Amino acid sequence: MIGLLSAGATNVPRTEIRAKIDDILSRPEFGKVHAAESSAFGRFIARLLQELSDLFGVTVSAASVMLAVVGVLIVTAIVIVTWRAVRSSRAHERGRGSKERRAASLEPSREERVAGLRERARAARSAGLNLLALRLYFTALVVGLGEAGDLEYRDAWTNRELFERGRPTPAVEKALAPWVVELDHKSFGGAVATEHDVDAMSRLVDEMLVEPVKR
Repeated sequence: MIGLLSAGATNVPRTEIRAKIDDILSRPEFGKVHAAESSAFGRFIARLLQELSDLFGVTVSAASVMLAVVGVLIVTAIVIVTWRAVRSSRAHERGRGSKERRAASLEPSREERVAGLRERARAARSAGLNLLALRLYFTALVVGLGEAGDLEYRDAWTNRELFERGRPTPAVEKALAPWVVELDHKSFGGAVATEHDVDAMSRLVDEMLVEPVKR
């Protein structure tokens, strides 16, 4: 068959070439191909094999091998690309999780936030800023006792906002709600925040946050 389709056999009648092809296709090993021709896909495959056979000057059997090799290469390429995509995605997820864990480990704990707020409150009192000291002590209570322990002090937030953002438990809300009213009077009602007020708030912080820890 290859000899008939070689460069030196250009004068071989096409009918003879077709007869040879039909003879090959009639062999038992190609029975499945003929059976498949009953479907549209089967006819497509048969025609493709014929086109490959004519194009490359090879037998239909060789063309089917070529087609199978190409199919294997395509499937292999798809598997490799998919595997690399999944591997890259997993690596990205692991990297993001690692970054989140590192960031979380660098964040100050609730106790550290409370300690920082109390230190700032003492500094404000030393500077004569009694109202600011009251607010910082109050925020320390909200951070230490509220459910949102990651709350931070914000100058733009009102005392009530600080309190509500901390999402206090009912017990904490009952204990601190009167202070919300008191701080509102001193912040917006013209009442003066005194050192006595700061002392009282400082003692409350000790009673509710420091003493329970020591015990």
